[in-house]
Amino acid sequence: MKIYLAAPFEYQERMKIVRETIHFQPGLQVVSHWLDEPPGQDGAAMAHLDLSHVRAADVLVLNEEGFKVRGGMHVEFGYALGLNKTVAIVGTPYNIFQKLPQVHQFDNWVDCISWLNKEHSEHYANLSAVNLVASLSGRGGTRT
Repeated sequence: MKIYLAAPFEYQERMKIVRETIHFQPGLQVVSHWLDEPPGQDGAAMAHLDLSHVRAADVLVLNEEGFKVRGGMHVEFGYALGLNKTVAIVGTPYNIFQKLPQVHQFDNWVDCISWLNKEHSEHYANLSAVNLVASLSGRGGTRT
Protein backbone atom coordinates (compact mmCIF):
# COMPACT_ATOMS: atom_id res chain seq x y z
CA MET A 1 0.00 0.00 0.00
CA LYS A 2 1.41 3.39 -1.00
CA ILE A 3 1.17 6.13 1.62
CA TYR A 4 1.69 9.87 1.21
CA LEU A 5 2.71 11.71 4.39
CA ALA A 6 1.60 15.36 4.41
CA ALA A 7 3.20 17.72 6.94
CA PRO A 8 4.89 21.12 7.07
CA PHE A 9 8.31 21.12 5.42
CA GLU A 10 9.77 22.16 8.79
CA TYR A 11 8.79 18.69 10.10
CA GLN A 12 10.81 16.91 7.41
CA GLU A 13 13.23 15.24 9.83
CA ARG A 14 10.45 14.08 12.15
CA MET A 15 8.47 12.68 9.22
CA LYS A 16 11.54 10.77 8.04
CA ILE A 17 11.39 8.88 11.35
CA VAL A 18 7.70 8.12 10.73
CA ARG A 19 8.58 6.93 7.20
CA GLU A 20 11.25 4.58 8.55
CA THR A 21 8.76 3.15 11.07
CA ILE A 22 6.19 2.59 8.32
CA HIS A 23 8.76 0.92 6.05
CA PHE A 24 9.27 -1.75 8.71
CA GLN A 25 5.65 -2.79 8.14
CA PRO A 26 5.33 -5.43 5.39
CA GLY A 27 3.64 -4.11 2.27
CA LEU A 28 3.59 -0.44 3.29
CA GLN A 29 5.57 2.11 1.27
CA VAL A 30 5.82 5.87 1.77
CA VAL A 31 5.82 7.82 -1.51
CA SER A 32 6.42 11.30 -0.06
CA HIS A 33 9.55 12.26 -1.95
CA TRP A 34 9.49 15.76 -0.42
CA LEU A 35 11.05 14.11 2.63
CA ASP A 36 14.34 13.85 0.72
CA GLU A 37 14.31 17.25 -0.96
CA PRO A 38 16.63 20.03 0.25
CA PRO A 39 15.08 23.40 1.09
CA GLY A 40 15.00 26.12 -1.55
CA GLN A 41 13.74 24.04 -4.48
CA ASP A 42 11.59 25.53 -7.26
CA GLY A 43 8.15 25.85 -5.63
CA ALA A 44 6.03 25.21 -8.72
CA ALA A 45 8.05 22.16 -9.75
CA MET A 46 7.86 20.74 -6.21
CA ALA A 47 4.09 21.34 -6.07
CA HIS A 48 3.57 19.40 -9.32
CA LEU A 49 5.80 16.59 -8.06
CA ASP A 50 3.99 16.43 -4.70
CA LEU A 51 0.58 16.25 -6.39
CA SER A 52 1.81 13.43 -8.63
CA HIS A 53 2.85 11.54 -5.49
CA VAL A 54 -0.56 12.16 -3.90
CA ARG A 55 -2.18 10.70 -7.06
CA ALA A 56 0.10 7.66 -6.86
CA ALA A 57 -0.74 7.00 -3.20
CA ASP A 58 -3.51 4.78 -1.91
CA VAL A 59 -3.71 6.70 1.37
CA LEU A 60 -2.80 10.24 2.45
CA VAL A 61 -1.99 10.79 6.13
CA LEU A 62 -1.97 14.41 7.29
CA ASN A 63 0.14 15.23 10.35
CA GLU A 64 -1.81 17.71 12.49
CA GLU A 65 0.07 17.15 15.73
CA GLY A 66 0.06 20.32 17.76
CA PHE A 67 0.46 23.01 15.15
CA LYS A 68 -1.87 25.26 13.23
CA VAL A 69 0.04 26.45 10.20
CA ARG A 70 -0.80 27.26 6.67
CA GLY A 71 0.89 25.18 4.08
CA GLY A 72 0.84 22.85 1.14
CA MET A 73 -0.15 19.94 3.36
CA HIS A 74 -3.72 21.27 3.44
CA VAL A 75 -3.79 21.56 -0.34
CA GLU A 76 -2.55 17.95 -0.58
CA PHE A 77 -5.24 16.90 1.90
CA GLY A 78 -7.98 18.56 -0.18
CA TYR A 79 -6.55 17.16 -3.40
CA ALA A 80 -6.61 13.63 -1.95
CA LEU A 81 -10.23 14.12 -0.85
CA GLY A 82 -11.09 15.30 -4.36
CA LEU A 83 -9.50 12.16 -5.82
CA ASN A 84 -11.55 10.00 -3.39
CA LYS A 85 -8.37 8.68 -1.78
CA THR A 86 -8.46 7.17 1.67
CA VAL A 87 -7.50 10.02 4.00
CA ALA A 88 -6.41 10.07 7.63
CA ILE A 89 -5.06 12.65 10.03
CA VAL A 90 -2.84 12.25 13.07
CA GLY A 91 -3.68 14.86 15.68
CA THR A 92 -6.76 16.95 16.39
CA PRO A 93 -8.94 17.98 13.45
CA TYR A 94 -9.30 21.73 13.36
CA ASN A 95 -11.27 22.55 10.22
CA ILE A 96 -14.56 21.36 8.79
CA PHE A 97 -13.01 19.25 6.03
CA GLN A 98 -10.98 17.25 8.53
CA LYS A 99 -14.24 16.34 10.26
CA LEU A 100 -15.86 14.74 7.22
CA PRO A 101 -17.06 11.19 7.92
CA GLN A 102 -14.66 9.64 5.38
CA VAL A 103 -11.61 11.09 7.17
CA HIS A 104 -10.02 8.70 9.66
CA GLN A 105 -8.65 10.46 12.75
CA PHE A 106 -5.93 9.17 15.09
CA ASP A 107 -4.46 10.68 18.23
CA ASN A 108 -0.98 9.27 17.56
CA TRP A 109 1.21 7.57 14.98
CA VAL A 110 1.12 4.19 16.72
CA ASP A 111 -2.65 3.94 16.22
CA CYS A 112 -2.41 5.25 12.66
CA ILE A 113 0.28 2.75 11.64
CA SER A 114 -1.73 -0.07 13.21
CA TRP A 115 -4.74 1.01 11.12
CA LEU A 116 -2.58 1.23 7.96
CA ASN A 117 -1.47 -2.37 8.53
CA LYS A 118 -5.10 -3.47 8.91
CA GLU A 119 -6.18 -1.53 5.79
CA HIS A 120 -3.32 -3.06 3.81
CA SER A 121 -4.24 -6.58 4.90
CA GLU A 122 -7.92 -6.09 4.06
CA HIS A 123 -7.11 -4.48 0.69
CA TYR A 124 -4.95 -7.38 -0.42
CA ALA A 125 -7.32 -9.99 0.98
CA ASN A 126 -10.09 -8.42 -1.15
CA LEU A 127 -7.84 -8.36 -4.25
CA SER A 128 -6.93 -12.01 -3.69
CA ALA A 129 -10.61 -12.94 -3.46
CA VAL A 130 -11.33 -11.06 -6.72
CA ASN A 131 -8.42 -12.85 -8.41
CA LEU A 132 -9.65 -16.23 -7.17
CA VAL A 133 -13.19 -15.64 -8.42
CA ALA A 134 -11.91 -14.30 -11.75
CA SER A 135 -9.53 -17.22 -12.26
CA LEU A 136 -12.25 -19.75 -11.38
CA SER A 137 -14.55 -18.11 -13.92
CA GLY A 138 -11.76 -18.09 -16.53
CA ARG A 139 -11.65 -14.31 -16.84
CA GLY A 140 -8.25 -13.61 -15.32
CA GLY A 141 -7.90 -11.03 -12.60
CA THR A 142 -6.02 -8.15 -11.13
CA ARG A 143 -2.43 -8.92 -10.23
CA THR A 144 -1.44 -8.32 -6.61
